[in-house]
Amino acid sequence: MDYWFSTMQDDVYMIVADGWAEAVKPRSIAAEGDKKSKEKADFTVGKLKYKAEFVPYGLVIARYSQKSKRPLIRCNQNLPRLNRALKNKKKNMAQKVAYLKKWQRVKATKERSHPRP
Repeated sequence: MDYWFSTMQDDVYMIVADGWAEAVKPRSIAAEGDKKSKEKADFTVGKLKYKAEFVPYGLVIARYSQKSKRPLIRCNQNLPRLNRALKNKKKNMAQKVAYLKKWQRVKATKERSHPRP
């Protein structure tokens, strides 16, 4: 009975009240006035956010994004490699910046100790 009260009851009421065709449509999450909605969106299309109340959003994405599914999978597979490369670039850049600062300090010290005529 707990499952009925926590999950099934809402789903059945949505189907009875709106019908199957309306109940399965994702609901748009809109900001009210100046306030942003605190509700977490299941997926985003452009700047619009949606909540899948009845059908799990994974099924919605799988159904309507067949063309873009492969590039997304490929991007997700490349993400760890790209993150490692970015981390290495940041590390190298930090080392170069530290070397440049040290070189500027040495140069400034030499110029103060040996002023040009």
